[in-house]
Amino acid sequence: MSDGTTVKPKKKAGKIIRRILLVIVFLIAAFAAFVAVIASKNIKSMNKAVDDAMAVISERYTVTEEDPGEYGKMTINGIMKFDVKQYDVEGIGNLSVMTMNAGMMQMISLILNPQEKNMPLVSADFMYILTTRKAYYELYDLVDTKDEKYEAILDAFRNISGPYDSLEDTSSTPAWFDNLRNATMYKIGKPADDEALSEMLCDGLEAVLDASSDLPQLTEEEQKTKNEITKQYTDGLVSKGGISTDMFKSSLGEDVTRDFFSKVLFGTGRID
Repeated sequence: MSDGTTVKPKKKAGKIIRRILLVIVFLIAAFAAFVAVIASKNIKSMNKAVDDAMAVISERYTVTEEDPGEYGKMTINGIMKFDVKQYDVEGIGNLSVMTMNAGMMQMISLILNPQEKNMPLVSADFMYILTTRKAYYELYDLVDTKDEKYEAILDAFRNISGPYDSLEDTSSTPAWFDNLRNATMYKIGKPADDEALSEMLCDGLEAVLDASSDLPQLTEEEQKTKNEITKQYTDGLVSKGGISTDMFKSSLGEDVTRDFFSKVLFGTGRID
C-alpha cells in the first residue's frame, strides 16, 4: 500500500547532481590548496638554489646586473611566468638566470656564456614539478680550440658527480646538438634532495670556474670567433629546434625568440 507520498524523479536527480558537483568543487579546491602549498615550498627551494649559485660566482668574479629590457618579465603560453635577470661576469662573459613559476611547476634556467675565455658554455635547467625534481646540467663545446686546459675543465666538472651518485639518473632528449654536450649530469630527485641538488649546481659552477681561473683572456679577434661559434649554435636552436626553444617560438615567434637569445639569454649580441 502507498502512504500517498511520492518523490519526483527530477527532484531526486537534481539533489544527486548537486551533491556530485559539491564533491567535485571540494576536490578541486583541495587540490588547488595542495598545489599552492607545494608551489610555495618549491619556490623557496628554487630561490635558495639561485642565491647559492650566484654566491659561488660572485665570490670569484665581479658580477654586474644588466637591464634585460622588455625580456625581464615574460608570460609564455599564458601560464608560465618568467623572471629574467642578466649579468656581466667580469672577465668571463654573459650570465642569464631565469626563474619560472607555472603553479604546478617551477624552473631555474642558468646559462653562463664565457665570451672572454676559452671555456665551455654552462647550462643548468632545474625543474620542480610538484614533488618531483629534474636536473639537466650540461657543458657545451662552443669553442675553436680544445687543448689540455680546456679538457681539464670538462674533467673537473665530471669529477663532481660522486657525491650525487645516490640520486636517480635520467637522460636527455636526443637532439641535433648532442655532439656538443660532452660533460653532463642528468638527475631526478624529490623534495628531500633539494639541498643536494643545490649543492650540485654550486659544485658544478665551482669546478668550471676554478679549473679555468688561470686561463688567459681571449684577444678581440678570438672573442669574435668564439662568439660566432655560439651564434651558430643559438641560431640552430631557433631554426632546427630545441624543447625550450620551441616553447618560446610558439609563444613569442621566431624573430623575437632570436632577439631574446642574442640580447639576453646568451648575450651573443654584446660582441660585434
